[in-house]
Amino acid sequence: MNALSCESPSTPLPPLRSVVPARVLLAEDDRDMREMIAGALRVDGHHVDEAADGRTALVRIARAMSGANAYQLVISDIRMPVCGGLEILQDLRRTHTRIPMILMTAFADETMQAAARAQGAVLLNKPFDLDDLRVTVVSMIEPLRTPSRKRTSWS
Repeated sequence: MNALSCESPSTPLPPLRSVVPARVLLAEDDRDMREMIAGALRVDGHHVDEAADGRTALVRIARAMSGANAYQLVISDIRMPVCGGLEILQDLRRTHTRIPMILMTAFADETMQAAARAQGAVLLNKPFDLDDLRVTVVSMIEPLRTPSRKRTSWS
């Protein structure tokens, strides 16, 4: 198990089998945490863009949606400077963008969990197992890869 902390895993992570690479945006204000998560996702072959706050994440999402390289998944901490993960999720849903989203937090309560689920997001409580995050990523992007539903976002 690779429980998430601010320390890197002692042994390199093996790539997950049968992972189809995706374009992922990771918004996390803790640099060490962001680098560790991004590194694990890159081992699995994903293209990961990083943002240190929610405003930067929203700008990157808007730019990506206007081009051919839309994100297939957004992963965000809930509590960040400027704009948090719930605000990112609400903005995505307001613009009718159904990009799958994983929210991470060390401060989840039932209301927050219900709000995330109601808008179609998965909520992971910190600390969590890094392998669990990797498996969750695969489970959220694989349905997008089936021939009948191959798209980068839903409207």
